[in-house]
Amino acid sequence: MTEEKLTKKGFILNSSKVLFSTLFLNFFGIIQGIVVANLLGPGLFGVKNALQMILDYGSNIHLGSLKNFSKKRQTYEFSNLKKRDYFTNLTFTFLFLVSLLSMVAGIIAFFVLSYSLSTRLSVLILGFLIPIYLYCSFFGVILQSKSDFKTIFKTNILQGIVVILFVVAFVELFGVPGFFFGTLLGLIIVLLYQYFFVKSNLKLVFNVKGFILLIRGGFWVFLLSLMYLIFFGIDRVFILFGYGGLELGYYAVGLFFGSIIYLFINTLLVPFVPQIYQNLSKLDLLKKLIIAPTKIIACFSYFIAFLVLFLLPFIIFILPEYGLSTEYINILVFSMLFFPVLITNYYIGKNKELFLIKVSTIFIILIVLLNCLVLFFELRPVFIAYTTMLSIFFYGLTVNYFGYKELLGSKILALKEVFNYLFPFFYGLVGYGLLWFLAHFWLYGFINYYIVKIIQAVLFTTWYLPILWRIEKEHRIWRLILDYFKGKMNKKIKIEVNNI
Repeated sequence: MTEEKLTKKGFILNSSKVLFSTLFLNFFGIIQGIVVANLLGPGLFGVKNALQMILDYGSNIHLGSLKNFSKKRQTYEFSNLKKRDYFTNLTFTFLFLVSLLSMVAGIIAFFVLSYSLSTRLSVLILGFLIPIYLYCSFFGVILQSKSDFKTIFKTNILQGIVVILFVVAFVELFGVPGFFFGTLLGLIIVLLYQYFFVKSNLKLVFNVKGFILLIRGGFWVFLLSLMYLIFFGIDRVFILFGYGGLELGYYAVGLFFGSIIYLFINTLLVPFVPQIYQNLSKLDLLKKLIIAPTKIIACFSYFIAFLVLFLLPFIIFILPEYGLSTEYINILVFSMLFFPVLITNYYIGKNKELFLIKVSTIFIILIVLLNCLVLFFELRPVFIAYTTMLSIFFYGLTVNYFGYKELLGSKILALKEVFNYLFPFFYGLVGYGLLWFLAHFWLYGFINYYIVKIIQAVLFTTWYLPILWRIEKEHRIWRLILDYFKGKMNKKIKIEVNNI
């Protein structure tokens, strides 16, 4: 079997494990999000989303050490066990120290802040939730670096079940603080489960010089993560302070659906990340690990995003109080399609985070200026969503182009590959436009609105089939999946025969 086929087979095997479990996790996450949104209502849902930004920023209290650990652990997993274990214990200790700081900060904030009891209680819980989140990420890095996707599979299943049970129960009882308390209890169970299966001889290593080196090694990644938080969170700040918490509640539902699309993309691409870090010197293999998967996943993701547009009227039935979120969902489901996942990991592995920071800074300035213009001219808040989508689109375009140029050594070839992964989107956009005209100038005249939406979804699937067929023809995705399950079945039969 050729190296390329082995790469594809490994991708299918690992992706299917992670994909099915993460889909399970995301499915329960979707149910949880829908139930919580309905229980809280748009106003409190907006408050919850605003407080959640504390978790987003607070989870970076590790100052880049966790990012550096991720890179070091995946680099030394098989090549240098001594360095691997040293960085593991050093990071474990540093996270212990910053976790104490987070908990103390939460306690102080509870007594010092002048907000409502509900808000102060939420901040207190977040002070304890951040450390649990950090250690879940820590153990997740270890499992991923070991390519232990079987345990990741089980962890995702467990998390999907326990978190939703605790969250829904406590939101019903305590409202917004209940959401964070339920998440805390659920993740504690997940953390204990991860710890049992990691099987690492963890110990505290207090080394101030080592901590400094750990932070220094991850500083640029930390700064990059901070940039991404601003990049993806600045829209919520403008919505909150420009239009109020209620509007943020509607906007948050759009972000919720956008995050589902991103999780789908990221789940499929996760198995490639450790391989990228472990093969940074193999240029030919890197091309296959980055360019082809990006194109394949983009093709499937565009298809799903367009189907969401057609079937959105059915989805909104389960969120009756969020009818005003429809426009946000239509826009934000496309925003995360263009984020450059794999090439970003390549830059980090090559210690070229500074390039990503420079590009991110440019686009952050751009999005702030555009959002300020939206507020200055008193435009509708939906224009904030448009600026978010366009900024991520051009950011992904820029980063992928320069990354592809470095991998391929040619501007022309880089432009060609960028065109290859964007063409299905524009092809789908044309199909969507044609079906929009078909519905508005003909079908709506004599057919029920919801039946028209189903017809549009079916016709769009027919329109998009050539793209899916081409991907299947080039890479034999379904063939690899079927071979995998056939192999599993044959193995099971052999075991049963031997037992007899």
